[in-house]
Amino acid sequence: MLKVIPVTTPEAADMQEDRQNRRRFELARLLRSTEEIMHCAQVGDWESVETLEKQRQLELAACFAGEGEESSPLVAEALATLLHMNNQIADLVRKAKNDLVEEQQRMESQRSVADQYQNNL
Repeated sequence: MLKVIPVTTPEAADMQEDRQNRRRFELARLLRSTEEIMHCAQVGDWESVETLEKQRQLELAACFAGEGEESSPLVAEALATLLHMNNQIADLVRKAKNDLVEEQQRMESQRSVADQYQNNL
């Protein structure tokens, strides 16, 4: 039985290192974008959250376009961090939504009381 051993040329190794460096740069940019989105969500700047998220979706697609590549422990750690941050952002969005619903219900209740008061005059 003949065993084939892949030959690695210096050029191929350089190309692989370039791809890994590019991936690290893209992941770092994704982490910064996600941090910025989280900050905007924390201060309630939902318009910026929406704009930044659209931009981040493009960055995600570009980062993972070459999906056949091996993932390093660094990539796995960055992905875990992104996932954790995404969950935090989702929690902020849910809280803001719940707060908004509660405020709307409170306003409707006050309006109803005001209407009843006017009708009794």
